[in-house]
Amino acid sequence: MSGIENIVKKIENKTDEVIQKIFEEADKKILEINLKVKKQTDSRIKKIFENSNIVAEFTKSKGKSSLEDQKKKNILKTKRKIATDIIEKARIYLKNLPDKEYFEIILKIIKKFALPKSGEILFSQNDLSRLPQNFDSKLSKILENKNKKLTISKKTNSSDFGFVLIYGSIEENCTIDALFEEKYDVFLDTVIGIIF
Repeated sequence: MSGIENIVKKIENKTDEVIQKIFEEADKKILEINLKVKKQTDSRIKKIFENSNIVAEFTKSKGKSSLEDQKKKNILKTKRKIATDIIEKARIYLKNLPDKEYFEIILKIIKKFALPKSGEILFSQNDLSRLPQNFDSKLSKILENKNKKLTISKKTNSSDFGFVLIYGSIEENCTIDALFEEKYDVFLDTVIGIIF
């Protein structure tokens, strides 16, 4: 191995360590949020149960099953609200990551969504203005040997964060908001499954 290959290998290893650290920190943040939300949820659910139990005592003879259904709906509504809040906090957290960590995630998204042909990337104005200096080379590296080629456009998309991939008449919306909206139900089910 030449000296340059050794340096490249060290840089790749360091990048992997940094990415792992970012994900570990994100996992810690999510765990902290989950614990906080769990405490809030337990308190809210307890209040719902208390209120529901009081009402149930007064209306036992008139419709116990109807009341139970309403309790379940209230609990589900509360769970959905809490899960929605967590998803929104995750979206905000991602948008506010430091540039280095943010663009490491952007590269992973590009790698996942890039098609095996030539195209261009339209970043948001916010992202285009803060692209790291070595972003072009990192982009080329993740796409090499996959018949994929993307050029960074000087034009921007209308979102606040993220990018749009354009291949002639084909567009792949990879803005942060679009990705969260597309996966909202999956995120919601996952969050509800984790915290409840």
